[in-house]
Amino acid sequence: MIIIKLLILLTLLIGLAVLFFFRPRKFQIKKGVNVSLDTIHTTIGWGYIIKINDKVYIQQTFVPVIETHTGFKTRLEAENTGRMVVEKLLNNESQVLSIQDLQKAGVHINYNLTRSNSTTN
Repeated sequence: MIIIKLLILLTLLIGLAVLFFFRPRKFQIKKGVNVSLDTIHTTIGWGYIIKINDKVYIQQTFVPVIETHTGFKTRLEAENTGRMVVEKLLNNESQVLSIQDLQKAGVHINYNLTRSNSTTN
């Protein structure tokens, strides 16, 4: 009986942890305009989706700036990069990222795969 209660408690704790770590991050550009950031796991790695008022604005399923369509290696890399793009949105800046932006976000880059212009949309 104690084992069953512990299993139920453990299941509830895992469920709460999943809800906490994978919930959308909400930001607000101006009154009535909400921006959310979700990370997604794909067949090529991690990516992110930015929504404005619950409509997809950016769906980035691969690391920008590099030649190949490779996903982010970790959820944290994708989330940090997505946060950087959200900050650019909040500051009314272009969402174009550079290799330096990716480095600031903690993305590990294979320099053999980077584009010569080092920026992308």
